[in-house]
Amino acid sequence: MIADKVKAILTAKGMKQTDLAAKMGKDTPFVSRALKVGGNPTLNTLQEIAKALDVELVELFSSENPRGFIEFKGEIRSIHSVNDLHALIHEIEDGE
Repeated sequence: MIADKVKAILTAKGMKQTDLAAKMGKDTPFVSRALKVGGNPTLNTLQEIAKALDVELVELFSSENPRGFIEFKGEIRSIHSVNDLHALIHEIEDGE
């Protein structure tokens, strides 16, 4: 479901729906309506969401999650979602 994917991306980026709405130049109720169950966002709205999240449009439709293990600083990390992967990437970039 697109709403779940958008929520996962928002979480991974440390954003909220209010942040997404602001980046889109829309109000929060607009974004909520577009993402609610049974909502029917237009292609234009989906493109705006993807642009505001700085992701490719196709990523909003992707149901595949990365899965695997990565060794980092002598520790085996389990990756079960995009959020896990983003968190590890941020940790690496921050030099933690």
